[in-house]
Amino acid sequence: MKVYLAAMYSLMTSMQFYHARLRNVGHEPTSRWVDGDEEDMSQAEAAAMDLIDVERADVLILFTNQKGTMFKGGGRFVELGYAIAIDKRIIVVGDYENVFIHLPGIERVDTFTQALRLLKDEEN
Repeated sequence: MKVYLAAMYSLMTSMQFYHARLRNVGHEPTSRWVDGDEEDMSQAEAAAMDLIDVERADVLILFTNQKGTMFKGGGRFVELGYAIAIDKRIIVVGDYENVFIHLPGIERVDTFTQALRLLKDEEN
């Protein structure tokens, strides 16, 4: 299964670890930003690449902060909105940080391990 990880840019190192875990269980990460592929791009090019990567994915996994955290917004919520608009499967890891996470069909778990279990259940 192809998986896009949407998270705060500052969590890139953690996302690299999750990319490795996805690969180890047979999934293909599509979120090239995690590997630093945006570093030599303009902001517009990076945004376009991220949307293409969301399109390529079967599922978007969004990492949220605890509700009330100062660090809200960012590209991850644009990616969430885009995934909703193009009818992607969405799994949220973390709190209900954003009102759109309450939409029907969006799955929410507390940990990445639980998200992996949902992916495995989908395959069976």
